Amino acid sequence: MDDKIKYRRNNFPLGALIYYRIHNHRSHCYSPCNDDRQNNSTAQSNIRNSYSNLHVGILDIFHTYLMNLKKILFLAIFIVALPLQAEQLTGRVVAISDGDTLTILDSSKKQIKIRMAGIDTPESKQPYGTKAKQELSDLAFGKTATIEVEATDRYKRKVGRVYVNRVNINAEMVKRGAAWVYPQYANDLLLYSLEHEARLNRRGLWKLPDNERVPPWLWRKNKFKQRKAG
Repeated sequence: MDDKIKYRRNNFPLGALIYYRIHNHRSHCYSPCNDDRQNNSTAQSNIRNSYSNLHVGILDIFHTYLMNLKKILFLAIFIVALPLQAEQLTGRVVAISDGDTLTILDSSKKQIKIRMAGIDTPESKQPYGTKAKQELSDLAFGKTATIEVEATDRYKRKVGRVYVNRVNINAEMVKRGAAWVYPQYANDLLLYSLEHEARLNRRGLWKLPDNERVPPWLWRKNKFKQRKAG
């Protein structure tokens, strides 16, 4: 018998032929089977490439998102910090109104009233009011001060941190027990720490009896109510 037997299959397009070689009881599959394997391999390769491209695309999108987020955060920090650095004043301290308000004379001979930010000292008629004024005078009067302006209040005073010889006078007043932290306006956590320390060590106004140690903002509120009632 011839070692090649030819079979015609009518169900193959255009009468495609499958050849079987009978050799050592092993059959060998020719072009149609090999084409299927090749097509499967190509399809799998295309799928792998598609997943790879999808992965790269997702990484690119994530990278772009992170870069844009960094830009937005940087811009936000810059915008927040800008008002704090928008205005800085320098002048000689020529007047002390009370423990938290002073006046400077700038280089153009203009007087500017400064309300110290984040602190509140006893009023002149309160216990320790005169002493608080004297403490501020000892720290700043007649000296050159730099003010980092944070705002302008309803009385047209500049509100800010006062520095003399690089010493934060706002913080120093609290540290000495000459001023309260003004919780409605204070945004410096250092002030709260210094007040706690002054209270523990009974410095300045913290030596006063409890009934004389009234926060200035409450004292003013009570006085206003009394005037209104009278």
